[in-house]
Amino acid sequence: MKKNRIYVKLGLMLLSVVMASIVFQVVFSDLPAFFDVVRSFIRIISPILYGVLFAYLMNPVMEFVKKALISMMERRKNYSQMDPAQIRARKHTCHVIGAACAILTMLLFFYLAIGLIVPTVVENITAIFNQDTIISYYNRINNWLHQLLSDQPEIEAWAMTKIEDLYDFVLNWLAELDLREAILSVTTQVFGVLKGTMNFVLGLVIAVYMLLGKEKFLAQTKKVVVALLPEKRANRLLEVGRRTNRIFSGFVMGKIIDSMIIGVICYIFMSILRLPYPMLISVIVGVTNVIPFFGPFIGAIPSAVLILLINPIQCFIFIVLIVVLQQFDGNILGPRILGDSVGLSSFWILIAITVFSGLFGFAGMVLGVPVFAVLYMLLSDYVSGRLKEKGHPQSTEVYGKIRSTEDIELAVKMTEMAAERMAFHEDDSDTYEEEPEIEDMDELEEFRDDG
Repeated sequence: MKKNRIYVKLGLMLLSVVMASIVFQVVFSDLPAFFDVVRSFIRIISPILYGVLFAYLMNPVMEFVKKALISMMERRKNYSQMDPAQIRARKHTCHVIGAACAILTMLLFFYLAIGLIVPTVVENITAIFNQDTIISYYNRINNWLHQLLSDQPEIEAWAMTKIEDLYDFVLNWLAELDLREAILSVTTQVFGVLKGTMNFVLGLVIAVYMLLGKEKFLAQTKKVVVALLPEKRANRLLEVGRRTNRIFSGFVMGKIIDSMIIGVICYIFMSILRLPYPMLISVIVGVTNVIPFFGPFIGAIPSAVLILLINPIQCFIFIVLIVVLQQFDGNILGPRILGDSVGLSSFWILIAITVFSGLFGFAGMVLGVPVFAVLYMLLSDYVSGRLKEKGHPQSTEVYGKIRSTEDIELAVKMTEMAAERMAFHEDDSDTYEEEPEIEDMDELEEFRDDG
């Protein structure tokens, strides 16, 4: 029996290696086609993804209301006299009320966005692409070029030619816009809008079911994990799930709240300073602020160019406003809301955005950082586990001082020596204590001199 089990395990392992080799061959032989398949699959399951996202966003509101109601119930005098069945029924009612409040909050948010923000944004966009506005922009650019390049007639003539070509293209595009919209409205656009609306509505329905059955779904998932995996791996997977949820909830929710606050502040100050298109530009700044690192530049550059075409002084004021806003966000607001939710340095955040944006576009730019943070966490845990098995220290600082594994012990002593000396010098007590002695000082100094 033991030999049969060994042969079965060996056969399964060989089959897994063969299957993995085939998959790698298919994937890496045509990466663009593979990612097209992935994107198609994501489009198919988009209602489920919408539902998960909406449920994730509504969950904090539901939990807040639920805990508040349960706390009020527990403070009642007759709570201790209730039987367990009655307590469970009351807690379930609190859960349902919390889910209802979360759904109403989400619907109110969509109503405000569609009813207040969208009409103003559409009005601003219509004003920008108005033919009279285009002509006004063209005349301003011509005057600026004439003033800047009056001493360089050849360069001025070349620039004027390019501007005229662009101007003619825009006017022709505007003239044909009505016909093009009429054709596309019958085919692609109508289908896209209907499909997007259906996915959106299905996502809301799925989110409602997920919120109402959240505890049961979590219990079923944990039940399957415990049933299928060994105890050690089951505990590890449950721990990874908790930490992943903490990373995603901290980053996604924090970034959305942070971006909404920045968008509102931008709108208030643009209205006070009487800058053009305050609603449109504030929406652009708020939405792009969700993207870490590159977000402020992505939103500010086209907005600044748009204002520049109207008034250069207002453009300068807008740039100063954005710089102040981003400093406030990066140094005060962002750290207070997000904290260290992802635990990544700026270098790894840049790498995550670059890679995931190339693979999945805007969604990759937004979600690439928490996904990379989870992968980084898993790799860090694996490395720490391997070092622990080998009896080596897990502190990264130690390994910056070694040239080979033989130097690890001395590097640990040097790190401890530095920590003890720092603790000694930072001691503010009135009692005098001798500075701690370090063994093998000659060996440590020789190791330090050798780099």
